[in-house]
This record gives sequence, C-alpha cells and structure tokens, in this order.
Amino acid sequence: MAKERFRHKGNVTVLSGTSEERFREAIDQIRGPVAFWLDGHFSGGITFKGASDTPIQFELDVIAEEAQKFERLTVFVDDFRCFAASVSTSEPYPAKAYLVNWAERLGLNWTIEHDIFVARNYAD
Repeated sequence: MAKERFRHKGNVTVLSGTSEERFREAIDQIRGPVAFWLDGHFSGGITFKGASDTPIQFELDVIAEEAQKFERLTVFVDDFRCFAASVSTSEPYPAKAYLVNWAERLGLNWTIEHDIFVARNYAD
C-alpha cells in the first residue's frame, strides 16, 4: 500500500523489510539534511516484532558510522519511557544513558520532548 501511495513522489523511496535488513541500504542513499524517526522497536501488544525486540542499537550504530555526511542531522527515538529497566521484553531495551552517551559521543545536542529522545547536530 505504501508503494502505491507514494509512487508519484520523487523524494520518497519505499523499502520493505526490517531495519536490520534495510536500514544500511537506506542510509547509503541519502545525503544532506536528514531526520530519522526511530520507532521500530517492539513495545508489546500488537506492535511488530522482528528478529530483535530492540534494533535501536543497530540503527544508532549505522547512523553514527555515516553521521559526518549529513549537514543537518536530527534523530528522534520514540517511546523514551521504554528505555528503562522496568520495561519487560524478551530483550531488554538499552538504558536511557545509552541514548545520551551515543548523542554526546557524536557531539549532538539532545533533549527529551513528549516521550521522544531528540538528538541533533545544530542548535534550535
């Protein structure tokens, strides 16, 4: 359905698959200013569960490898509340400090807005 919906949009490419399967390919195709909305982690109930409950570390590692090529980089990680020891899944989410340390290692400014971790390489 997504391919049909966006078929006339020249600036949209639909890649079917999990982030572990397609994220690196997607990043290889983009340059310039970019925003990533990372919400592919399993959060219980009817949400999708891929090979990993929490592919966020993989996704952030891939972004870190390519971060220098993006003139403006913004990374949104949804469901920040899930990055706590009290959240129970078969694979634990990384600690909230993991996200903070990742952003600081890359020299990104970070904040929490409405349960969303936001990291960017520029000031508002």
